[in-house]
Amino acid sequence: MLFIEKTTAARANETNIFTRVDHEDGQEYLDEETGVSLTLPLGWRLPTAVRWGNQETTAYFNDRESKPFGALYFRIFEEPLDPSLDATRQRLREEVGPKATQRIGEGLSDYRIDAQACRERTIGGRPALSCVGEYTQDGQPMVEYLTWVDSGIAFAQFFGRNPAANAVPFITQFDVIIETLKIP
Repeated sequence: MLFIEKTTAARANETNIFTRVDHEDGQEYLDEETGVSLTLPLGWRLPTAVRWGNQETTAYFNDRESKPFGALYFRIFEEPLDPSLDATRQRLREEVGPKATQRIGEGLSDYRIDAQACRERTIGGRPALSCVGEYTQDGQPMVEYLTWVDSGIAFAQFFGRNPAANAVPFITQFDVIIETLKIP
């Protein structure tokens, strides 16, 4: 362990949410209040994290060039949900349609997710689902990579956008970060 730091609040009414611990291979960011953590590659940063809503947090991270790369949204459920694999996988599948509807409502009129192409997986021992949203922005084909993780106690969603031409390297790089997630 080389260095420990609290993230700096982006606005005066925000609190320092994550503790950063530097390791040889990257920086681990831990929300001590919720027990949620992720590790970013060396040189990456988590400059902004915002608590909002009902036990909800969104954290934005940047790549080595300080360009926005993606975000992690998470919430702790008020009451634990059914933690069985079947129930959890069903909750994850139910996220897909509303996410597409949300993006269309945000102005991405041709946004779509092929639910049949989504991939069930396990992240940090928890059931997860990864999907790719496709849309056009300023005439350019784009993708949004989404991964949802659910433990029955906590829920997390990663999301990041990139030109479709770079989808494979973007998703590969994003998965390196996603695989480090730990939720209660």
